[in-house]
Amino acid sequence: MSNDMNGKSPLPIDESQIDRILQSTWEHAARINPNLLAKLRVDYQFKRLRKLIKDCLERGLSEAETHDHTLQELLRSAGANRQPQDTCADAPMLIGSQGASS
Repeated sequence: MSNDMNGKSPLPIDESQIDRILQSTWEHAARINPNLLAKLRVDYQFKRLRKLIKDCLERGLSEAETHDHTLQELLRSAGANRQPQDTCADAPMLIGSQGASS
């Protein structure tokens, strides 16, 4: 059990927390590239982004890290005209890169 959460057990993920992160991510993406978001596939699956957010939080990413990761995935998937990932598979890489820049 080498989960780096400072000995704390993970708190249950609240749907309002997921809503808050998704909303702030969408607003941030709209400021960065509104035209890209306007061209999203009509069948774009926001449920997958919600699963991504939940997975990132469950892996121990902070809300800010989860927001940044979700923003990257939203813009990447929209630009590639594909559905978003629904797991935070590269979360360890994200956490590791945070500490390396300090």
